[in-house]
Amino acid sequence: LEERLSTLPADDLLLIERLRDLLFWDRQRNDMTDAEVFDRLEEFLAEVKNPAARDVAIFRSDLRTIVAALRRRRLGMGPPTGFGQWVPTIKRNWGDPGLGLAGRFPWIVKLDRLLATGDLEEANRLVLGITYEHWARLASTHHFSFEFMVYYVARWDVLDRWVGRNPDAGKERLKQLVTEAIGE
Repeated sequence: LEERLSTLPADDLLLIERLRDLLFWDRQRNDMTDAEVFDRLEEFLAEVKNPAARDVAIFRSDLRTIVAALRRRRLGMGPPTGFGQWVPTIKRNWGDPGLGLAGRFPWIVKLDRLLATGDLEEANRLVLGITYEHWARLASTHHFSFEFMVYYVARWDVLDRWVGRNPDAGKERLKQLVTEAIGE
């Protein structure tokens, strides 16, 4: 990844680095509050006009808000007050298993069930899979472009997190994805 990124023009590389700072867990401070995370996101969105970079940041934020809402509900807490287009819908539909969003995000009900049964490993696998597939789908509409690179970096983050959780499974999945990508 670093080798590929080094070939980008300086402005594009700066944008990718800013996006990585938002996405990559190893670049996050452990003591950041939700408010700080959302402030960083708002700053990023105010400054960045690239549609792919904005999509990655917004999707990640929406996903984080939905997962946080499901966890808050499991803990008997109230709806999130955070950032994002779905917060008002979540608040209005707090008692609904799908938070009023199951039509748009059919996986929410399954994720809620996994959290309810305490199957956090499968819940994490579901969230990472949803994220990876979303960005893979968007990347498939861009070839040999900067936008493709943005989605590639976003998918790299998902794979990096997965490999960090289960090295053997992650290596096997990486081999499978490389084989799919280059046909060997």
